Amino acid sequence: MALMRLFGPRQYRRFMRWAGYFLRIMPWLWFAGIGAALAVSIFRLDERYGVTLGIVCAIAIWPVIIGWLTINGVGIIWKFTLGVLQAMRRKQRPDSLALMFAISVLLAGVVFLWGAVMILSGLLRHALPHR
Repeated sequence: MALMRLFGPRQYRRFMRWAGYFLRIMPWLWFAGIGAALAVSIFRLDERYGVTLGIVCAIAIWPVIIGWLTINGVGIIWKFTLGVLQAMRRKQRPDSLALMFAISVLLAGVVFLWGAVMILSGLLRHALPHR
């Protein structure tokens, strides 16, 4: 069970503790980014100082969105996997309603991860020069 050493309950708790640290600073980073975007547009800081909305979004807004989607997607899928492994060890069989709920939760985690990957790939594709 080397896989459980890498992705077991202890590592999941450690991941969730670090995710909690990010989620504590996330509102501050989000509202600072919104405030900076408003300041750029109201005071025309792009003309005076060269601070554009793209820079503000790259520093504050996009990391928050991508981080939130990634943390929630990985957390949902990891917790689902731990629950399935524990149920398999106990030889438990879920009823159809529980199975449908579990599949919908797993689908939500996959959609969160897919959204983070798509946003990141779109940003990188747009930011990197094309040859």
